[in-house]
Amino acid sequence: MKSVDKSKKVTLLEKWKNKIPEAWDEKNKNERRKYLELYIEDEKYKAERDNRGYGRGNHGQPMIGYLKSKNPESVVDVGCGFGNFCDIVSEFVPKVYGVDIASVVTNNVIQNEKIQFIDSDALSLDLPDKSVDYVVSFDCLEHCLEEDIENIIKNFARIAKKGLIFSIAYRQAGERSNHGEFLHMTVKPESWWLDIIEKYATLVHREGSYYSMGSKYLCFEVR
Repeated sequence: MKSVDKSKKVTLLEKWKNKIPEAWDEKNKNERRKYLELYIEDEKYKAERDNRGYGRGNHGQPMIGYLKSKNPESVVDVGCGFGNFCDIVSEFVPKVYGVDIASVVTNNVIQNEKIQFIDSDALSLDLPDKSVDYVVSFDCLEHCLEEDIENIIKNFARIAKKGLIFSIAYRQAGERSNHGEFLHMTVKPESWWLDIIEKYATLVHREGSYYSMGSKYLCFEVR
């Protein structure tokens, strides 16, 4: 991420702190704060489609072919960051949603009128039952609080008509928040994740990731 002085980071947080929902508990408010601090407003980054800056990576890139083979009418990407994955799939998916806890509210998202961006965390995502063919989430679930994971998966299964596609890191991230906090709040082996997800969906495809944190791509059909 492009370097910036501390005063600008404080200004960014002050600007957006009133966007932290009062109804959230303190732990989830703190998660929102962590990611608001990591996003730096930069017009140059907003205009580019590359991997520079926080949230610019396309962790779902290897799953684009798999998703396209399913001919989805709609997809929601939870933890979409800048929206590079959404941008690519919008070329063949008629309805695309991008959901993020920090990039949307700070307007650090790609300009693409085909994408409907939603400011929300994974737990609070409020789309109608069976309203989207696929819920995808890449390099996101490990950032969520452990006590919320099952309710998040249950919510995703409620929203999805056809399936769920995830990549999940099984190790701690090297990067930390501006206050030295860990970014991966739930670091568990794959078996732990499957025990939860398979309560709501059936694993139909699994492949390794080229990322360095032991992550795998896991594809499910909802029940």
